[in-house]
Amino acid sequence: MQLALNGGTPKEVLEAAQMLQMCSSMSGASAAMYAMRDGPTGVPEPLKKSMEVGGGVNKVIEVAEAQERRCQVFDQATLGRRMELFKRAYEGGAEGGVSAYLNALQNPLAKEKADPALIAKLQSELRTAAAGGDTAALQSLYLATGEQARELGITPALRAGYKEAWRTILDEKFPGVGMSKIIENASAPFNQAASAPSLNAAEQALANGLTQQVVENWRRKHKDDKGG
Repeated sequence: MQLALNGGTPKEVLEAAQMLQMCSSMSGASAAMYAMRDGPTGVPEPLKKSMEVGGGVNKVIEVAEAQERRCQVFDQATLGRRMELFKRAYEGGAEGGVSAYLNALQNPLAKEKADPALIAKLQSELRTAAAGGDTAALQSLYLATGEQARELGITPALRAGYKEAWRTILDEKFPGVGMSKIIENASAPFNQAASAPSLNAAEQALANGLTQQVVENWRRKHKDDKGG
């Protein structure tokens, strides 16, 4: 962490920013879960069911408490540097940096409203990153809902294409693991499900073409990174 705060590679800086972001949102999480669990109505059934993925309510609370203890090493001044680190990771070209910086700027809990021109620039770069196979960018695009989806121009066909590209690339990066399914299952309780209407033949063809193009771009880049 200290290395990232004072230098570090773009990847290390991004990991540090994400750690600080997580810690800033963890404060009081376990106490809130205890209050919910022990309250008169208990944990709402949908949330209780989602917590089963993490081992049940008590296990989720235990994990939250452990994470809160790890986060105690960061003072408020350090936690307050997370946006600076997101920006540095993005400017340094970290994979996933565009998506992480954009998400941080658009966080409803962010203290300051982001510059609309910067948001528009990052949204454009997010689409470019996704076209190259950046899995974080692909995930951001297929999970976008509401106003954010409209701003990004996400149609059902594009959503389907980006999602399938994300799955294909992840499963090629981690063969035999089923990584995309693991991530989908783990993140399902925290992601607002976007509607997935049935696609007509033309829309399905568009989705398939987008998936193929993105995956081929990623494979080409991956091959180049490996030196041919």
